[in-house]
Amino acid sequence: NLNQSEVEQDMLVEVPVDKDWKHLHINPDDSADILRFYQVTDSYIYELMAANNIVQTLFTFAIMVERMQKLGVQNVLDYGGGAGTLSILLARLGYQVTYADVRSKTSDFAKWRFGKRGLNIPIIELAGDEGSDLVAIDFDGVTFDCILSTEVIEHVPHPLELIKSFANKLPHGGVAVVSESCNYTEQFVSHLESNKQYGGEAFIKHMRDVGLEPVEDEFFIPQQIFVKK
Repeated sequence: NLNQSEVEQDMLVEVPVDKDWKHLHINPDDSADILRFYQVTDSYIYELMAANNIVQTLFTFAIMVERMQKLGVQNVLDYGGGAGTLSILLARLGYQVTYADVRSKTSDFAKWRFGKRGLNIPIIELAGDEGSDLVAIDFDGVTFDCILSTEVIEHVPHPLELIKSFANKLPHGGVAVVSESCNYTEQFVSHLESNKQYGGEAFIKHMRDVGLEPVEDEFFIPQQIFVKK
């Protein structure tokens, strides 16, 4: 029998992911191992649904959408779309949105959510060798005026390559909406220790290095807005 504190501990957002990561003996230095984790675990369904429904997250989503509207965004790639919450939100607001993620139980859940709501959201299944599907954006003949990627880069083996892919895929004047938690490796087991160097001010610098300039705003939210110069 569990006492109340033990039950509360097991209900923390990160607990299911932490348990699965350790149970599967994931090697954070092995790209194929990391990919395997996202393909087989269902723990991210629980984490994402919990995280996406807290008041602070909902507030930042509202500010993010307001900023996107002001910048004239219409066609969005939701890269690493997870449980599909933002794709659903944007589709309901009239945006043209394409969902992209690794084929997994989480992406299957997102597809189910789209169908339950009658939303015809195009889906791109990311696939490649040695974890390259966690990095490259190379969709021939497909263009977007906005790439949205929330809480993704801290999970991928080569975040700088991913950032370059964002810049290369966007037209001049295109918008990147990106958040990161690279500095929070102790709290989240799937945030790669090797990516800690890319958090905070270093993240802004790397975005600028590839021609993505941050848009200044009175509110600071995790989903930072960048425009390709």
